[in-house]
Order: sequence, then structure tokens, then C-alpha cells
Amino acid sequence: MVLGLVEQAEISFLRASLGGDPLEFRIFGTSISLRRDQARRFSVTQIGNDGEPR
Repeated sequence: MVLGLVEQAEISFLRASLGGDPLEFRIFGTSISLRRDQARRFSVTQIGNDGEPR
């Protein structure tokens, strides 16, 4: 929760390192890096430009 990883937070994938681990995400204007195994613990729903889930 301290990092902003809470329900209904908007998160964007930025990039992965050369080896694919860690992954970099943007949430609330801040970039955070998570190991792939940590990122798998989160449930993410992709939304369209209209704000509706795809």
C-alpha cells in the first residue's frame, strides 16, 4: 500500500530490463520496479480509452 499498489489504481507498464527482470511500472506518477515473480501476485485489468475494461 505504501507504494500505491491498491485496488483501482491505474498502473502502466514502462519496460523490462535486458534479461526481462525486473519490470518497471508507473503508478501515481512514480516509477517502481518489481521482480517478475512479485508482479505475478497482482491482478490487473486492461482498460480502453473509454475507461471500460477490455
